[in-house]
Parts: sequence; structure tokens; C-alpha cells
Amino acid sequence: MREAEAAARRAEARRREEIRRREEARRREEARQREETRRREEARRRAAQLEEEMKARDRERRRERERMERKAWDDYERRWKSLSADSDIRKLSFASIPWPVTRPPRSPSELDLVSVKLFLFSRSHSLEKSAKQRLRDAMLRFHPDRFEGRWMNKVHDSERAAVKEGIGRVARALNDAMAELQY
Repeated sequence: MREAEAAARRAEARRREEIRRREEARRREEARQREETRRREEARRRAAQLEEEMKARDRERRRERERMERKAWDDYERRWKSLSADSDIRKLSFASIPWPVTRPPRSPSELDLVSVKLFLFSRSHSLEKSAKQRLRDAMLRFHPDRFEGRWMNKVHDSERAAVKEGIGRVARALNDAMAELQY
């Protein structure tokens, strides 16, 4: 009988040990799942935070670009008014002409359709004027014959070729923009 009791105790001990191992395995699995869930949640939070930071940077870049476009437009208009009002202009250079682009060009090659359209059609400035009116005003300022008659004699001889090329490039860009606007 003792042997049977000892065998029963051993069997009970094995059963308890098996239950203890299963319970331990279950706790480890639950802990692993909790850790995995925590990591996923942390990754989601980080992704959401990064996305929000990117959106904030984009908004800031957009505000800065709009500020630059408004400033460029204000400078452009101010420089044209000053140029038109100053009857005592000595000599103009390529750089002193208020070109219809956001950043002052260093050469005529920087005066292209995309730059001119981005500048004239920006929604950051002159909202009181339609895009067509802004385009028309620029066409009057940069019409090659009108520019030649009014301003070319005041351009430094050494810069005339660059200014003439710049005027031609702007006039073509404006004509292309007008054609696109009409369709």
C-alpha cells in the first residue's frame, strides 16, 4: 500500500508540476503578448507623432513660402513704381529690372514659364487682382517693343544682350501662360 500511496503522491506531484509549468507558460505568453501590444502601440504613437511633426513642418514651410511670395510681389510692385516714377534714371542693369519671378534671376536662363507662372499666379499675394489681370499687367510691362522704347536706352551697353534675352524669355512665358489661361 505504501508503494501505491507513494506512486499516487508522485503522480499528484507530476500533475501539479505539469499544471505549474502550463501556468508559467501561460503567464509568459500573456507577458509576451502584452509586451508585443505595448510595442505596437508605442510604434503607432511614434508614427502619429512623426506624422504630426511632418504636417507642422509642412505648414511652416508653406507659411514661409507664402511670406516669401508676398514679399517678392511687394518688392516687384514697389520696384516697378519706383522705376516708373524716377524720370532721372541713369543706367539699368539686368539685376535692377524687377523680373516677374520669386527669386531675382542671375541670368536670362532662370526666366522660364514655370517660374513666371508660379510668381504671377500665386495665391499668396494681390488677391484683389485676378490671375488674368496680373498676367495682363506683366504683358504690358514686358512687351518687347514697349520695353525697348521705354527702357532699353537706359540699360548699360554691356547688359543689353542679357536684358533683351530676358525680356524675350519673359514675353514668351507670358504668351504661353495666357494661352493656357484661355483654354
